[in-house]
Amino acid sequence: MASYQQTLTPKAELILIKNAQKAGAITGRDWTDCDPVVFFRDALGVELTPDQRDIVDHVIARPVTLVPSSHGQGKTWIAAMLLLWGVFCWRGLVISTAPTARQMKELLWRYVRKAWDEHRSVLGGERGQTFLRLDETAQAYGFSSSDTSDSTFQGIHAPRLLIIADEACGISPDVWTGMVSCLTDLDNNRLLAIGNPTRSQTPFALACGKNPRDVIRLAAWRHPNVAPFYQLDSDGVHRLKPGFPVDPTELAKLPAAIPGAITPAWIEARRAEWGESSPRWQARIEATFPTDVAQSVIPRQLLVAARARYDANPSTWHEPRAVSRFGLDVGDGGDDSAMSEWRGSLLVKVDSLPGKGDWEDVPRAAQWLARQIPKGAAVAVDRSGVGAGALGNLRRDGVSACPFDWGGAATDPVQFLNAKAEQFWRLRMAFEKGEAAIAPLGDVEDQLFEEMSAVWWELTPNDKIRIEPKEKTKARLGRSPNLADATVGGFSAPRSTGRIVAGVRPWGLSGF
Repeated sequence: MASYQQTLTPKAELILIKNAQKAGAITGRDWTDCDPVVFFRDALGVELTPDQRDIVDHVIARPVTLVPSSHGQGKTWIAAMLLLWGVFCWRGLVISTAPTARQMKELLWRYVRKAWDEHRSVLGGERGQTFLRLDETAQAYGFSSSDTSDSTFQGIHAPRLLIIADEACGISPDVWTGMVSCLTDLDNNRLLAIGNPTRSQTPFALACGKNPRDVIRLAAWRHPNVAPFYQLDSDGVHRLKPGFPVDPTELAKLPAAIPGAITPAWIEARRAEWGESSPRWQARIEATFPTDVAQSVIPRQLLVAARARYDANPSTWHEPRAVSRFGLDVGDGGDDSAMSEWRGSLLVKVDSLPGKGDWEDVPRAAQWLARQIPKGAAVAVDRSGVGAGALGNLRRDGVSACPFDWGGAATDPVQFLNAKAEQFWRLRMAFEKGEAAIAPLGDVEDQLFEEMSAVWWELTPNDKIRIEPKEKTKARLGRSPNLADATVGGFSAPRSTGRIVAGVRPWGLSGF
């Protein structure tokens, strides 16, 4: 078995020794092979929710336990309790990992340190910030997986081994492979992976889909704070039982069996904000992974519905006083350039200009668009990279061109990582609410729909929406989504050129 000390530098080992001496190794009660529920109750003074009990039972019974969990379920807490059980009852080697050092130190190991500090007289052993040691066999340590590979887990074997992966959606394929490779003894090796199911196509999501017997899904509805107040309606959606308040102020007064955990007030606020069909609702409330379709920022069905909306009543969408506004995405490295034209809430045109990969691509794109822009119309141009050159050319030609910086700050930084995520999402919401439509676009229509639906979104660890790196979209699509970018850029362009002020971002939240 590879011991913990073999992974330390001499300096780190000295710090570990000093910390252990300061804390003092303590001889506690012998909890060997104690039932985990009894251990949690008698040694740690805690009780489990029904879902947490299911996780514990599954870890004992099966080699792999995969837990996609909704928000506020105590998923990291139960992982920490199992780490303590693995050391003091199971007497094994426990390794914990998380995508970042902050998550590893401040989430799971914060619970470990607090529990050991409060009960060290009955537990015994010694601890540091991210290690726990009872003896040479029974010990635990943690590290982040952000800068590790599958080789990190090479040589890690023990008669009893428990690996805990917290925030599992952020675990890379290499690290996941390394963890699974350690499970050489299925009778005495265990893997617990737990996290919010915010992204599909991750190793965590793929494992959950491939091995349903290994999955314990923690939706919100069985939690003690939630279960008494909800019922499953005939349409398959959980809603408040008749007689319970719907007003947010009154909801906040409902009793909570577990303070700090998920509550009806939080659930109903998310229902109003996200909607029951939202991918965020599915991940954070229902504990289900978004499908590929759900991960599209603007799914194809929204685009099809926007076209049908126009066809159903074209006159509704032609605003007599609407001034055209345009978006330009300049191709780089031989990629096509693309433009869009919006009139009010109606997308009326998209087009592309083949790139040649020479230094004339930028001025050629600017001239191409300038010929199509009526007097008084505004055009939004991404000023990053080659777009800055086109912006300057258009302004020199007298066009009311305004820059947008998708890498810049969002106007709603709580929900969105940057302006790009915000603008894509605002267009999505306009389509979803029936506030925007698409006129016939000709041969390019299918290409636009393909590109728009190929751009995926994801949640950051701190729950902000971001757009995936363009390299991922290009790899999946086979080309750069320039038509999609130009369409969103045009939607964000100002409706009045009088709003263009130097140094001031000209667009509103929804491009209106």
